[in-house]
Amino acid sequence: MKNAHERFGKLLYRRQTEKTATNLRVFLDAFVGDERGKAHLVSVVGGDVEIGALAAAFANGDSFTVMGPYGDESIVSLGENSGSAVWSRYW
Repeated sequence: MKNAHERFGKLLYRRQTEKTATNLRVFLDAFVGDERGKAHLVSVVGGDVEIGALAAAFANGDSFTVMGPYGDESIVSLGENSGSAVWSRYW
């Protein structure tokens, strides 16, 4: 498939505390969510550091921004009890 990378969206995560600021941007392979800002499935491509930080953010129920391949944006969250749903796979 030509230009397969253009199918990817982006997931942006921003968190700022008193002493630190975290800004992550990873490629979004698949996303399933509803219109109320609830994410059901998030599949991203990233390195160990990015995946670890996102797993912690998902477990905390933090919000993040998903951008589709055509520029549409939504602010979503996996919800309160999403810590057990985080799974990563390494190749």
